[in-house]
Amino acid sequence: MSAEQERLVWQAFGMVNSGDVEGIVAMTAPDAEYELVGGFADFEGEPVLRGPEGMRRFYTDWFATFTSTHVEPSAFIETGERLLVIARLEVTAEGSDAPMQMNIGQIYSFKDGWINRVASYYDVQAAVEAAGLTDRDVRNAPGVMPPSAAP
Repeated sequence: MSAEQERLVWQAFGMVNSGDVEGIVAMTAPDAEYELVGGFADFEGEPVLRGPEGMRRFYTDWFATFTSTHVEPSAFIETGERLLVIARLEVTAEGSDAPMQMNIGQIYSFKDGWINRVASYYDVQAAVEAAGLTDRDVRNAPGVMPPSAAP
């Protein structure tokens, strides 16, 4: 994984955490795909969102449903040309004071300096298997450090 790819993923998480829909859209490649797998697919009603407009629609709906969102990655694992990210997701639904937490898996693909494809899995094990990895690969993965905290 290049430093640029890691920076893109951290930037995307920062925009999601701040609710910056237009920032997310601005970093979306024209031919990008965002695949929702498992329980996430039920959220939008379509399993694959395409391009900036698909991302705008998804995140506009997401932030209307959840008053707060925080994603914190715990592992970045290279899988050839792709990157598996294991993360902790915490959201608070509109009308609720109780946050919900879950671990998620996302597989990132890159093209020409963009995040070109993300497959977001509700089930971490399904993401690990889709990435062609094992539980051992995940256990042996180093932890992640935000770029601002790097030595």
